[in-house]
Amino acid sequence: MNEPQTAAASEAAGHNPFTPLAVDGVFGTRTTQAMQWKLGVAANGVFGTGTKEALQHHLGVPVDGDIGPVTIRALQRHVGVAQDGFWGPMTTEGLQRTLNAGTF
Repeated sequence: MNEPQTAAASEAAGHNPFTPLAVDGVFGTRTTQAMQWKLGVAANGVFGTGTKEALQHHLGVPVDGDIGPVTIRALQRHVGVAQDGFWGPMTTEGLQRTLNAGTF
């Protein structure tokens, strides 16, 4: 019988310990933590300046800590959803799907 992996064992194996996520379009603590883990910043669930800058760096856009239309369009392109420059439920669902798939 296989035991479920602990978060520490999952992390050591390179698996995001905060996934799988519900693909519900809600940008909450768990989605933030999963993204932070992937970005290599403290997974504290707070979408603060450090997380925003790490996201911008990951997306290859100017790093200024401001999540505006340029960053959002880059995120939307990265997660495969329509690029309208507004971060709503569809963008979050795309983020959740890519985090679950390990393709973020």
